[in-house]
Amino acid sequence: MTIPHRRDGVVFMGILGTYRLVPAVRLNPSLSSEDEIENERKLLCESDTHANIIRYYGLKKVDNFSYLCLERWVCCLDDLTRFAKKKLQEEPDSLDEIIDGQLWTEIGIPAPLMIQLMRNVVSAVNHLHSKQIIHRNLTPENVLICKEGKKIVAKLSGLGKSAEIGFTSKNFGDANWRAPEQLKNSKESDSTNLFQLGCILFYAFTGHHPYGDEKVRGNNIRQSSRVKVITSLLKNCEAACLIANLLERNQGSCSITASDAVQHPFFWDSDRRRNFLRDSTEYIMNLDASAQVIKDLHARVGWNYAGWNKLLDADLVSHMVAMGGNYNYNYVKDLLRFIRNVISHYREFPSEIQAIVSDGVEQYFALKLERLLMDVYTAISKNCKGNATFRAYFLP
Repeated sequence: MTIPHRRDGVVFMGILGTYRLVPAVRLNPSLSSEDEIENERKLLCESDTHANIIRYYGLKKVDNFSYLCLERWVCCLDDLTRFAKKKLQEEPDSLDEIIDGQLWTEIGIPAPLMIQLMRNVVSAVNHLHSKQIIHRNLTPENVLICKEGKKIVAKLSGLGKSAEIGFTSKNFGDANWRAPEQLKNSKESDSTNLFQLGCILFYAFTGHHPYGDEKVRGNNIRQSSRVKVITSLLKNCEAACLIANLLERNQGSCSITASDAVQHPFFWDSDRRRNFLRDSTEYIMNLDASAQVIKDLHARVGWNYAGWNKLLDADLVSHMVAMGGNYNYNYVKDLLRFIRNVISHYREFPSEIQAIVSDGVEQYFALKLERLLMDVYTAISKNCKGNATFRAYFLP
């Protein structure tokens, strides 16, 4: 039987009541004070219904030790990331029996399972922030991986040091995952967790910390100096944009919230991506060229896609023109209209044209025009977030 581990205590498997087999964490008194143990118990009880926070079953005290009884987990995110590296190198691992499927397609490109697990983590942090709580010890070791039937789910734990937003204390968690304000002993905010989330997501996708190894990490964070060689490992455009938003600060604050992160395009499935591009095109087509969203869109992406027809398969472009399309290949608005028309008429294409986009329309354009979705999303987010057409893409 696999016995999970936890950094702040020794884990035993025990019987709770007369029937439930659960991990019981014997907490180390030097790492967890009585106040922190009670704080974790209280927050776990309050979050009992959230699917991505570890379930609390009870607290027992025996011989001056506190035993925290939780739902069973199989490993932590740190274990899982190390496992992803081994699996990519085709090295066997004990977790092969539990994790059925890839976690990375290659270093820097997370597979759907890992993306879903990271959305679980962001959702849990968003839940805490909605209650005005920051985690304060957000690390890969405090993200636990649970198996629910055939599903693998990530759940947040280690809430003992959590506090209300605005808290100031020198009693931080793991030194290797601290945010800038924690290193400077400044007041903590929701941006503290968002910075840690950015680091954790980067680690989960690449196996590296974005600010380097332990010897240089603290100094790099203080100086806002990410390690360029490591940053180049992140090959997914939406992931890179999300992580950059989580790590970057504007006058000490993060530019997005946990709620924004949950709704970020990185976590969208193919249908949602395709629908967003279609809805954006329909909206933009009805606007005058002087509209701010169109100006922002052209300022952001116009130079990237001048002569955009050359970035696509010539047979696809020729077919769309033959269907009656008239496009300006230097105009982003026409590129969006082209994509909208491909989405609308795909089923009418002859087999040889369908074969060009056989992996799906959204996937085809994501490969050919890697930054387009994020560029359109950024322009729409800045100018049209409150519009009824787009509320479903930005609100939980």
